[in-house]
Amino acid sequence: MELATVVLFIGILVAIAVPVYMSAQNKAQDRTVESTLRNALSASHEYLLNSNGGFVGPTSSIANSLSSLESSMVFTTSISQVENHVDNVNIANGGIRLALQSASGHYLAIFYSIASKVI
Repeated sequence: MELATVVLFIGILVAIAVPVYMSAQNKAQDRTVESTLRNALSASHEYLLNSNGGFVGPTSSIANSLSSLESSMVFTTSISQVENHVDNVNIANGGIRLALQSASGHYLAIFYSIASKVI
């Protein structure tokens, strides 16, 4: 009887701890993606400074230029779930949208445009 009580108590603790651990792990994975997007934003800003203030040209060539500016990342125009890949680089409305999917399955994106730049 005592053994059954101990096993039941451990089972209750595990039932509480596993969802909390999974939630913390998902938040950590999302924070990693947010950090990567911040670094990608810095590369986008540097690109704007080097290109006379505009995202002009094919999206793939801009993605390649961003990859050369930030050598620790790979910028692509397709979605993948690879670490340090900034996926789905899109140019729209005079700006650039950078999107990533975290390991938790959430999509995070940031939009940077000349109009939103504070001088």
